[in-house]
Amino acid sequence: MPTVEILGLPISSLTMSDVIDAMHRSVINGTRCTIFPVNVDVVMKAQEDDEFRSVLCGATLLPPDGMPIVWASKFLRNPVAEKVTGSVLFEAFCESIVSRPYRIFLLGGMEGIANRAGKALKSRFPNLNIAGCYSPPWNFEHDEDENSRIVRMINELMSDILVVGLGAPKQEKWIAKHMGQINAKLFLAVGGSFDYYSGAVRRPPRFLSQIGLEWCWRISQDPRRLWKRYLVDDPPFFYHVLRQRFGRYERPR
Repeated sequence: MPTVEILGLPISSLTMSDVIDAMHRSVINGTRCTIFPVNVDVVMKAQEDDEFRSVLCGATLLPPDGMPIVWASKFLRNPVAEKVTGSVLFEAFCESIVSRPYRIFLLGGMEGIANRAGKALKSRFPNLNIAGCYSPPWNFEHDEDENSRIVRMINELMSDILVVGLGAPKQEKWIAKHMGQINAKLFLAVGGSFDYYSGAVRRPPRFLSQIGLEWCWRISQDPRRLWKRYLVDDPPFFYHVLRQRFGRYERPR
């Protein structure tokens, strides 16, 4: 698969259609596939977290989730094919499998959000096979009994596809740690997408997403939680990309 290196991560240079085709092949052929869409926040977290960076580099695909990643690739003179937003990708995949018997499990979100997301997706795609939905308790990732119960739940429901919406880096690390115990073949991380699907959070206007200002909308919806992420943690991304462009960026080891 063609990739573009951005701050040490091999970003997949594929169209939305290409990624969906890869998802289908994974389920049909029974080959393991991990898809972790990458935005600026993910890239910056990976700069400071060796384990997270290793998990990302070991994924099957890292689609560029957000216009800043697309812009960075162009600035580095190696443009990716197009933006592939995680929430849009999963919806497009759902639309493409309505006539197929794939069994999907949704894991993540605050209490009840996964169930609400599943019902909303079933309403949009009536033939979609949602095998199960579960919103785990806070800090569940540190409870081995709870993790074992979740793995059993996914396997007992004979899930082909596990979609995890826990936010980065928790979702990617959880998948990497537990996928060896899970019988599903396709693993997709979608961040806060369950909130969108369920209607708990309003989606940003499409034109803001197209011009790379989706972050402004998100801050306006939840300023107390997101101001530091978008105004303090993420802006150094552009400085590091500038250094990479002129050969002064030192890739994390």
